[in-house]
Amino acid sequence: MAPALVMESTGTLRDSHGRGMNVMSEEYIFPADLPEIDRLNLQHNLWKRAMKGNCSVPADELDAVFAKQKEPAILDLGRGTGIWCKEMAEAYPEARVVGVDLVDSVPAFIKGDITQGLSSFRNQFDLVHVRLVIVHIKGDAAKEAAIGQAIACLRPGGIIVISTYDESYASSSKQFLSPARDDEDNSNRSWCTRYLAEAFGRSGECVVGDFTQKCLVNDAAIDKKSIRSDSYYIPVGWDGGDGTYGGVTGEMSLRQTYALFETCKPSLISKGVPQKTIDEWERKAEEEIKDPRKRLFHVVRSIWGRKL
Repeated sequence: MAPALVMESTGTLRDSHGRGMNVMSEEYIFPADLPEIDRLNLQHNLWKRAMKGNCSVPADELDAVFAKQKEPAILDLGRGTGIWCKEMAEAYPEARVVGVDLVDSVPAFIKGDITQGLSSFRNQFDLVHVRLVIVHIKGDAAKEAAIGQAIACLRPGGIIVISTYDESYASSSKQFLSPARDDEDNSNRSWCTRYLAEAFGRSGECVVGDFTQKCLVNDAAIDKKSIRSDSYYIPVGWDGGDGTYGGVTGEMSLRQTYALFETCKPSLISKGVPQKTIDEWERKAEEEIKDPRKRLFHVVRSIWGRKL
């Protein structure tokens, strides 16, 4: 039986161009309303298919860490709908699982903001899971500080795993595609990359995963020899070509991509982008996705390491 979905409270949301936004942080540009809950749960199941489980860290490595504790503890920073927490609690019934997010939820999780510090959680957890959080934090110094706060929550020997989308979509040959440009030849560029780059106000280059790995390497609390990474090339609207994922994954990814475009619209409108321009970008992105000559991957990067 599939676990029940965690429903977010809408009482703490503010309206932004027809979508419900959280009131805790101006940096988090995505809605926190019911349509976004549906998208996040779809995204969770998509990533679960790609990773063949809830976590990119190999199961035997996690088991070895948890076996050292009478009551293992898991912290999910940016827990979204809570579905990852629920499934980890079911997989590890002996563990204490804590989820932290900007928005209240039912059942209750802990409300908090990684950028404001996590001192009450220091040295308490064997696994700290950070999914699609760092990408929303503005500025390299703030990103690095947030990663340091997350690492500080680990017990010695515990594992931090940070997962995010790379900012660029990739071609069928797995080459990263920079944002498309107006009135230019965009055969080696992407309108999907452009759409998200405009929403986030960034370059659209595949830098978040590289930056995260550098932060782990530079943190004195992390065992450098333990650092690992993996990339998951998730096909958008096709089967990926090599049988790794198949058509079902491609269809899920297509639905998630279209929902992500809707999620980004309040941010684009708030930046002053005319609706006509947004519609044009979206039309070109959809044409790109449907073009059999230009198959796309959306790439998930996962980096993990162990605390000394």
